[in-house]
Amino acid sequence: MKLKKTTALLWCMILLISGTTGCTRGKEAAKTDRKKESKTEIVWRVHLPISEKDKEIIPDKESWSKQIDKILEKENKNYKVEVAFFYDPDDGEPADLPLKFLKECRDKGSKTDVITVLSGRTNMADIKNSISMYSTCAENDIFLPLDEILSSTKGDKIRAVIPKTDLDYSKINNIIYGLSATQPTYMGTAYSKDILDQCNIQKEELSQNIFENEEILKKVKTITGIAPYRIYSAYFVPEVLGYWIQQPCQTLGYGPDHKFINVTETEEYKQYINKLFNWKKSGLLDTICDKENGIEGTAFATSLNMYGLDNYRTEPYEITIPTGSKEETFYIIPDTGLPYMAPYFGDNKVGISSWTKNKEYAFDFMEELLTNKELANFLQFGEEGNDYSLNGNNQVKLNKQSSNVITRHFGYQYTNPLITLPTEAMSRDKLAYASGFQEKFYGSLPKGFRFDFISLAKEIQDCNNVYKPYTTEKTGGIPNPTANQLFSLNCENVEQTIDELNRQLHSAGIDKIIEAANKQLDDWKAAKDISSVADSK
Repeated sequence: MKLKKTTALLWCMILLISGTTGCTRGKEAAKTDRKKESKTEIVWRVHLPISEKDKEIIPDKESWSKQIDKILEKENKNYKVEVAFFYDPDDGEPADLPLKFLKECRDKGSKTDVITVLSGRTNMADIKNSISMYSTCAENDIFLPLDEILSSTKGDKIRAVIPKTDLDYSKINNIIYGLSATQPTYMGTAYSKDILDQCNIQKEELSQNIFENEEILKKVKTITGIAPYRIYSAYFVPEVLGYWIQQPCQTLGYGPDHKFINVTETEEYKQYINKLFNWKKSGLLDTICDKENGIEGTAFATSLNMYGLDNYRTEPYEITIPTGSKEETFYIIPDTGLPYMAPYFGDNKVGISSWTKNKEYAFDFMEELLTNKELANFLQFGEEGNDYSLNGNNQVKLNKQSSNVITRHFGYQYTNPLITLPTEAMSRDKLAYASGFQEKFYGSLPKGFRFDFISLAKEIQDCNNVYKPYTTEKTGGIPNPTANQLFSLNCENVEQTIDELNRQLHSAGIDKIIEAANKQLDDWKAAKDISSVADSK
């Protein structure tokens, strides 16, 4: 009997405790709900690289907002984020459409706290209908200046994960309005693992410099009977000579004497083209551009851009990529003597809107975008399990069937790619990698100078019609026979063909472009010196 009473009493106590706990939990849940409801909402306006008409690939902004809030909840933030997209123009629409949208938001006072802009549209078919978004936004009072807050202790977290060089390149008229970190790339060569095995070639035998592997290429040609090195065309050569090419002018490069020059008139250009020409003549190289139906089969060696690969490592590695209907393994050898010189890398930036009423929260969220690793991984790669998985080395493997086109190809522009998980083609310590690259190659560049190409649109258009990719009437456009012969390496005399190309470039206005670019640079340096003197007083 005593046992039954004790049991009954025990049950009463359990029920009482459970009831009390339930009430407590209910109160806590209510508090949490009220806390969520009382949070300040900030608006993040996100520039998408697509037209509003591309509805099938526009991300779900509610899903973005929900995931962002979930991540911020772990940091006990007192605000929540509403994601609002704005878009690039559709074909035929003016390039400044996104700028006009932001100016309208500003003038109407539409709620906007943080803004991410992409590079803007460079219309190669109509260069005057182009825009550089960051610089024009800065000039049109879209962003708040960030220098004061970045130089204070509040900027410590951001300065710890963005190289100083990137901060310097964020300056417009010596003022920082927006931030981004760039992950620079080395060029290199992809070697077929199957053909390496077939020809019994050890990886250690291969040099970074493709031209130092000539004897190996001859061996492969003897065994396989096909040209071992394959490129699309020689159009790309200015980019592999270490010059900072001023897009959209394809041959305007920043030279070693700190002046702009025409790259196709340099000895380096002539020598590189000659090497390619001689290899094609001897059967060691083939070009794809002049093959109407392409080339079947896998080449022994190809330039990385043949497979759309961007390399962010200095050491060799293996990678498996889809080629047609199957996957193949390639051995990648980066060439640390061939940097891709692109200090702005699109010039995408995140900043605080000039009309925000939530400056503290806006800065805090901008800081999270650039320093929060979980948030950065979500924005660059999507959701783990759905958009990507991790291999045994904790490297990101993008899922083939992912429909997340924006994060898959452009996500790095919405966050800091130096703090995200690496893919197989990325260094594990991306911050150290980027800082080392920039110190080595960007040190002598004019940090913050941006070439104003709009004022030279006609001359650049005319020059690009001379130095244009291999073109046939079937592929569209009017071909330039001289360029076609040179880029397909089908000319009889390389020197004469290069001379003819340069003669055409001079007639098209390359000298005016060079003169104007150097004047812009001199004016920029003078203005920077005046600003530096004023700042020191």
